[in-house]
Amino acid sequence: LGKDGDFKTDYIDLHAGILLKSQLNEKMRLEMGLSLRNILTPDYHLNEGGTVGNKGYPDTSILIKSPNQEGWDLPGDFLFHGQFFVDMNDKWVIKPAFLFQTLSGANEIMIQALAGYHLNEKKDMTLNFGIGYRLRDATKFIVGMDYKKVKVGISYDLTVSELKQAANTGGFELGVSYTARIFKKPVVKPVIFCPRF
Repeated sequence: LGKDGDFKTDYIDLHAGILLKSQLNEKMRLEMGLSLRNILTPDYHLNEGGTVGNKGYPDTSILIKSPNQEGWDLPGDFLFHGQFFVDMNDKWVIKPAFLFQTLSGANEIMIQALAGYHLNEKKDMTLNFGIGYRLRDATKFIVGMDYKKVKVGISYDLTVSELKQAANTGGFELGVSYTARIFKKPVVKPVIFCPRF
C-alpha cells in the first residue's frame, strides 16, 4: 500500500508493433501496420474509491476485474491500419486509408478517402484534403499539409449517430508529426578486377 492507503500501481507490461512498406511499382505503394498493447494484461491496483480527477486516478470503465478481485486487468488493445498511395500524375495523388481497433470487446472501424496536391516540383510540399467515416458514429472532414518531414492536419468530426446529443454534434482535432531520420554514411569496399588472359 502507498502512503495514503492506496494500492501500489507499479506493474510490468509489454507493447509491440510493426510497419511494412512496399513500393508496388513506379506509381503505387502500400503501407500496413499493426500493434498490440498490454500484451501481459497486468493487474492494475488502485483505490476503488478514486475517481477521475481525484488524485489522478484513471477511469476504470475499460478495465476488467481480475480473478483475485484485488485489481483490474488492463485489456489488450489490437490495432491494424493501412494506406494505399497512387500517383495519378505529377500533381495529384490519392491515398485511401483504413483503421481497425478493438479494446475490451469494443471495435472501431474507420475509412478515409484522401487526395493530395503537390505544390512544387520536388513533391515535398503537399496539400491534403478528404473525407472519412467512423462506422456507426461520425463523418470526418480533413485538411492538412505535408512539408518535407513535417505533417500537419486538422479534422472536424460530425457526429451522425445517436451520440450527437451528448457530443454536441462534433468537434475539431489537430495532429502534428515529425519523422526523424538517421543517415549512415555507406562504407564502400574496394573491388580489384583481375583480368583474364
